[in-house]
Parts: sequence; structure tokens; C-alpha cells
Amino acid sequence: MGFFAWVQQLSVSQAILTSIWLHPLLLAGHSVGMGVVVGIIFMLDLRVIGFIRSVPVALFGRLVGLAWAGFVLNLVTGTLMLMAYAQIMAHLWTFQLKMLSIGAGGLTVWLLARCLASARLEGEEASFSPRAKWLAAASLLFWIAAIAMGRLIAYTAPEGV
Repeated sequence: MGFFAWVQQLSVSQAILTSIWLHPLLLAGHSVGMGVVVGIIFMLDLRVIGFIRSVPVALFGRLVGLAWAGFVLNLVTGTLMLMAYAQIMAHLWTFQLKMLSIGAGGLTVWLLARCLASARLEGEEASFSPRAKWLAAASLLFWIAAIAMGRLIAYTAPEGV
């Protein structure tokens, strides 16, 4: 038995597959986590690019903990949903692109955070390097792609997934 078949046979995976409530609750939690983490990242990206200049950049430092909470919620709920459909998801192009987009989005956010650590971030006149602006734009694109691919999973997976 392969790894994905084994994961899908675990009792927690079977419970998610057979319960009328578990999968919808996990999906709702995943949506909330995504709204939190991606919402904060979008606001930061837009601020760096030059929109919403009235929002102080220092605010995002205070939102890091909330963003991490959203990320952890997504990690847990996403992993549990993946376990229930492991064999299918492992080979589904939309799922694979979603994972690549999340990885690339995470990398760009990390690189952007490193750029911002050395930037002048006080007030509406915060100055951002061209590199920071490009990273913020790339981050937006990667997170939009991750959301789109996640939604497309429902349309590219076999019926009943």
C-alpha cells in the first residue's frame, strides 16, 4: 500500500469522508484562516506597492501573530481535508499548483519582510525599494493563484470530492 492510500485509510480520514459535518466544518475553518492570513498579506502588499498610504506600516507588525494564527488554522484544516482525499489530491494538477503558489507566496512574503526590516517605515511617507514593490506585487499574484487553484479543485477533481 502506498503512502497516500495509507493516509486515506486512517480513521481520521475515514471520519472526515463519512461524517456529514466534519468536511464542511473543516472547509469553513479553512476559509476563515485563509481570509485572515491572506487578508493581512494583501493589505501589506498593497501598502508597499503604494495603495492605502494612510495605513501605518507599523500596524502590520502587530498583525503578525494573527496572520500566523490564520496560517496554522489553514495548515491544520487543509492537512485534514487532504488526508481524506490523499490519493486524488496527490495527482491533481490544481492541487499541485495551489501548493506551489502557497510556497512561492510564502517565500515572497519572507523576502519582503527582510526588505522591510531595512526600510524607513514611519508615517505615510514610508519609503519602499523597487525590490520590495516587486516582491509585494509577486506576493499578490501568488496568493491570488493559490486561492484560484484551491477553488478550481472542486471543478477538476472527480465527482464526489
